Amino acid sequence: ITAEAERMVDEPQQVTGSVNPVSGPHHNFTSPEPVGVVTYIPEPQFDLVQIVSRIAAIVASGNVAVVLMHEKG
Repeated sequence: ITAEAERMVDEPQQVTGSVNPVSGPHHNFTSPEPVGVVTYIPEPQFDLVQIVSRIAAIVASGNVAVVLMHEKG
């Protein structure tokens, strides 16, 4: 676990967003802010449907998707 993750677990009141109850010794944090620009590099064997579904999730959460495709050849 990184130092930032340990800080969030130790001090959840300083994290923006909300804390959802989950079972076990885990924390589930949600943040309403989008990340910004997300780069997505799909595997060469992915179908168009798989790529579009992942891009749709990125855009639906308020982010911008930059997709880097492999060249066919």
